[in-house]
Amino acid sequence: ALSFLIISLHLFEDVSVISSTHQFEVSFPQMNFDKCHDGDFDCDDVGNKSVLQRQRADAQLYCSDSTLKDLSRNMSHYFFDDSETHKYSKTRWKAEPNLQPKCKQFDKHGIFHEDGPAPLLMTARTIINQTRCGSELQIPDCIWENTDAKVEIVYDIERFLVKLRHNVVLGNGEQIESKDATGFLKFPDDPEQLRVIKCDPGKEKCDYSLPSHADYPACGSTSSDAESPCFTTGFADFISLKTLLRAANTSLDEIIADLPRRWWGTYLQVDIQYANDDLRDYWLGSFPSLQLRQRYVYSVRKLTDYVWNAETQKTSQSERRLIRHAGIRIMVAIHGSWKHWNWLNVLRTLAIFGVLWKITVVLVDILTLKVYGQLPGLRHLPHLRHYYSVTETPHHDHVKTLSHEELEREKKQYRQQKLKQIIREEEEDEAR
Repeated sequence: ALSFLIISLHLFEDVSVISSTHQFEVSFPQMNFDKCHDGDFDCDDVGNKSVLQRQRADAQLYCSDSTLKDLSRNMSHYFFDDSETHKYSKTRWKAEPNLQPKCKQFDKHGIFHEDGPAPLLMTARTIINQTRCGSELQIPDCIWENTDAKVEIVYDIERFLVKLRHNVVLGNGEQIESKDATGFLKFPDDPEQLRVIKCDPGKEKCDYSLPSHADYPACGSTSSDAESPCFTTGFADFISLKTLLRAANTSLDEIIADLPRRWWGTYLQVDIQYANDDLRDYWLGSFPSLQLRQRYVYSVRKLTDYVWNAETQKTSQSERRLIRHAGIRIMVAIHGSWKHWNWLNVLRTLAIFGVLWKITVVLVDILTLKVYGQLPGLRHLPHLRHYYSVTETPHHDHVKTLSHEELEREKKQYRQQKLKQIIREEEEDEAR
């Protein structure tokens, strides 16, 4: 109860996060991840082939011939079937294109589009060839006429890794880096159970801010070329897109508006909450030293769908290529607060505790015992308390002459005399 009181009354001062920075990159699960130095110079870009073979079973959910034919048919129906609620422009498309989606492998540079504060990781690419309509001196029926289109689905996008490093600056000027804290990931199917981002066994400098953090269940595999990687090197955190999508309770294969989210794109927000006030870490994990331990928690949520960007590449004076990139746009938001020891808070806490203790004593002595004294079956309780609360410390010279039994006998006699006096005074009060 006292420990809860100490925490709840804030022995520590809250210091807010006033600024933060983060570094967001994309990596592929290289087979020589722990041995290479640069993703483009000496790291392989395929990964463990045995794992890749197992991943093909998942990729077949959206890359099989039957699934791609269904996608082609649904796209043709969605964009080129006229109805009472839909008419497509015949001047933009003089003939309906023969859409034949294909799956294609890309490396990290092919899928990563850093076009703002929230990078886009491409899941599908649509390339439309266009021709200029009419001349500049006329009012044309269109500006650019579409001649044909090609749809490419990014193969095995869920296996790519998001690489995150971050730090925060506190209101008192202190800076906390992610490498100095333990990271956790929260999943919606069990929000109360945090999953630790475990250290890559191949990295000797990786550690936890509290040794017992290693006993938490892992958020994923600790190897880059295994399934569903989720680990830290001590320098940065690596989390697969498959794991992030699971944490957001989102699937790229879910159908929205007749087409899969994989083609439309989606927007995820990764929240990073910094703190050092977890009660389990403070009381159980670091006992008896009772130290504040640094941690941060990732939580992921889907904000919206229909996310893409577009760019044009001019091939001649009258022709160009329009490229539409749909994908997962990821926004990172960092926040939190930090506990710091504050002597003013300590004094305030002790003062409040002293007041509460005095109020408790008064309530017991005056209110509770008086209530008991009015109840027939409990009238003896006030006398019982007075009997055991009567103590008087004798002089030490007197104690030295008494044995233990004599001291107990003398104390008992004193209590009995004192109790008789209390009862006599109460009877006199009632007689008045």
